[in-house]
Amino acid sequence: LAELLHENVSGCKALVELGGIPRLVNLLGSTSDSVRKWSLSVLLKVAHADVPEYRETIMTAGTTPFMLAGMKAVDHRIRETSAELMGQLAESSDLRARKLVQQKCLPALLQLLGHRDSTNSTTGGNSTTTSFAQHPTSDAQKSANGTTAVAVYALGQLLRHGGDTAREQTVDLGGILTLLRLAGVEDVGVAGAAVQHIVTL
Repeated sequence: LAELLHENVSGCKALVELGGIPRLVNLLGSTSDSVRKWSLSVLLKVAHADVPEYRETIMTAGTTPFMLAGMKAVDHRIRETSAELMGQLAESSDLRARKLVQQKCLPALLQLLGHRDSTNSTTGGNSTTTSFAQHPTSDAQKSANGTTAVAVYALGQLLRHGGDTAREQTVDLGGILTLLRLAGVEDVGVAGAAVQHIVTL
């Protein structure tokens, strides 16, 4: 289904009209990581169709608790897709972004952005960058970089569209320190986005 809907707006439309979104959201409660991963992937494909009504359908189906749980999953693909879906839902919509902020999505995103530090850190504040340099080609490092990139993207959407509450929460949760740390990583896309987010704050 995920492959079928890739860049297929008419397929996404059919899925929504057939009531597929609530069914997919129900599958996010599965105990199977594979089922959760692919259900999130399909929802992300629908969100990528960039039709506001589709994104609203995903929101109102009760997706947020599952995205929050997904960002704490062991499987990096579930963490990454959950964060990217959250960013897609917040994109171009102050209303959806503010609702996500109200639903406590910022703490989960900031925790996810700290996940890389805790898994790669060995000696303190600058150890994340050191770890990247020592293991530039490891699969674990690549997955961590991908997860961080989409989490930074999602954070940016919430900051851009979530209003003063989003900015205040990010500051109160220690987001400035997290962004300063990310501004020093080797990935220029992540570093640049982190600096932009600090300016937004």
